[in-house]
Amino acid sequence: MRSALQTLLGAALALGCVAPASAQTTLPDGGSNEPEKSGFMKSINVGGGEYVAKDGTVFEADTGIDDGWMNTRSRSGVSVEGTDDDALYIDYGYGNFSYDIAVPNEGDYQVTLFLTEPWARKSGQRVFDVELEGSAFGSLNDIDLFGTTGTKWKALTLTETVHVSDGVLDIDLAGSVNYGIVSGISVLALLG
Repeated sequence: MRSALQTLLGAALALGCVAPASAQTTLPDGGSNEPEKSGFMKSINVGGGEYVAKDGTVFEADTGIDDGWMNTRSRSGVSVEGTDDDALYIDYGYGNFSYDIAVPNEGDYQVTLFLTEPWARKSGQRVFDVELEGSAFGSLNDIDLFGTTGTKWKALTLTETVHVSDGVLDIDLAGSVNYGIVSGISVLALLG
């Protein structure tokens, strides 16, 4: 049975909204190299209250950032292209800020960011990094939402995997042009 996150990521991949952080390969014995997921998952509706996504994922109400500054907005009545979860994307936080998320064990964690651009009207008007455990890598380096989606109010998910060794997953947003922005964050523990 597919997890809610797998279903959501599959839909994002099918829509061309996100590329896989690492390719899954079907092996000759019928198995797969996809990392096995554990039971730990934490999702946050950044800048908003609790929200249950169409796939059943529960995004907790945002209880605040751990460092920096963040402004929040909610744009009711906006239609967000590429998702059935408009309500998740219309609440967002922007600024230079961090979340410190307690995780149960040392290990690898899959981090998915739920993003949309509410303001920029051309590429380059908002460019930012999201650092996981102190490093911006892969799809989280020089994020330009309008440059990626070609429009405002289009859902985009970005997923990367990071190793956490100290029991706290550090997620830091910092803008190089304008400010970092995010609507939701999901963290999923991976086994082995």
